[in-house]
Amino acid sequence: MELEILDYKYYDGSIRPLYILRPSNFDPNIKYKTIYFFDGQSTFDKSEYTLENWGVEESFDKLNIDDYIAVGISHAGENRISEYLPYDATHKDKVIKSRHIEFDDFFINNIIPYIEDNYPVKKDKSARSLIGSSMGGFMTASYAAKYKDIFSNYGIFSLASFMANPIDFIEFIDQYELNRNSKYFIYVGDKEGYNDKTKEEDKDLSQAYINETNKFMSYLLAKGISNYKLVVGKDENHSEKAWKKYLENCLEFFIEG
Repeated sequence: MELEILDYKYYDGSIRPLYILRPSNFDPNIKYKTIYFFDGQSTFDKSEYTLENWGVEESFDKLNIDDYIAVGISHAGENRISEYLPYDATHKDKVIKSRHIEFDDFFINNIIPYIEDNYPVKKDKSARSLIGSSMGGFMTASYAAKYKDIFSNYGIFSLASFMANPIDFIEFIDQYELNRNSKYFIYVGDKEGYNDKTKEEDKDLSQAYINETNKFMSYLLAKGISNYKLVVGKDENHSEKAWKKYLENCLEFFIEG
């Protein structure tokens, strides 16, 4: 695999990395599918917190995936939550202003056209997938509703939608509805609140991730959506190490059938 890292100007004027992973046998005459990842830094580089990444290259190699180009979109650092929050919310008595309108416009109308104009990729919904974890997973779930005509596969890891009180995220996505024909890979660890450094678990936090995942699953079932795969990681906490372990399951689900 060949990883290209561009210094790319984002909507807020910041220069951030844009990661583009191409297969080793890359052929400019072939039209590739695309997978976009939120949190590009920890997808391809090592996370500053866990010193791990998603192992995308290893997963592609292990599964012999050679018809995709993966794109990692860098987050906004200390403003990451605002950028990945699909609407204004209150968290721990603090009002968080969402920047989703600016970010969405930039992603949909700048990054995707840039990739599709400069790389040999297919320019249709069926060829585009989106993956994110935590707040990036929340953003992925919101895109599954708001931008269901742009992507066909969604990898929602460790859904952190409990961050968005007092509006329920189910109410939000129900405004737009989900596409019955899209694929939804949903992952949650059963110990998301476990801290590797302190060796202690915030059980309320672990339960919050499980509860939000259950709410999303209940919504899929209520809407008659059956094209999903749910994976619960046993003894897995909130980390790139866990997401890396289950990325292959997600990719296999995307490419099967």
